[in-house]
Amino acid sequence: MIETRMKKLSEETLKENFEKHCEIVEWLLKRSDREHPAVKHHIRAAIREASNHVGLNSGAPKHSAQWMSSKAEESMIVGHYEDLIAEHVVPVSVLNQLIVELPNQSVREIAEILRRYVIRAVITREEDDELKAAGLRMSMPKEWDETDRSNPFARYDAVKIRLVKNRYSELFRG
Repeated sequence: MIETRMKKLSEETLKENFEKHCEIVEWLLKRSDREHPAVKHHIRAAIREASNHVGLNSGAPKHSAQWMSSKAEESMIVGHYEDLIAEHVVPVSVLNQLIVELPNQSVREIAEILRRYVIRAVITREEDDELKAAGLRMSMPKEWDETDRSNPFARYDAVKIRLVKNRYSELFRG
């Protein structure tokens, strides 16, 4: 009973924190000086922070990611935990662009974008290098930007990163 109550409290706290971060993003976006470099910096930071509170999974990024690449899983199975990266499947720079371009920039709209596109994965450094080489480390493929935003995994698909359910906590022995 106590564990259930603690979990519920934790979920409520996480939801409240997420909503508060979205309110902060909205407030920053509504400032008259939002184009000032310092304000823009804080907008980006607030969006990143809000994105870190989307899910109801608390914990370190590698443990709380929803997905991991099959290469990251294989690496962990043989005891190699170094060179693994937890990252946003849709880069934070893209989330920032989507939110800044919203027509009303309301808390509801901001939260909707984040809930829809914040997905985390654990990948290898080699896979991160492949994304970088393809020009997709901080952006989505051109067709995603221009026409079809329905597949948040588009940049992973472009470089053939195969995802499986995250088993980081299960496989980590450190």
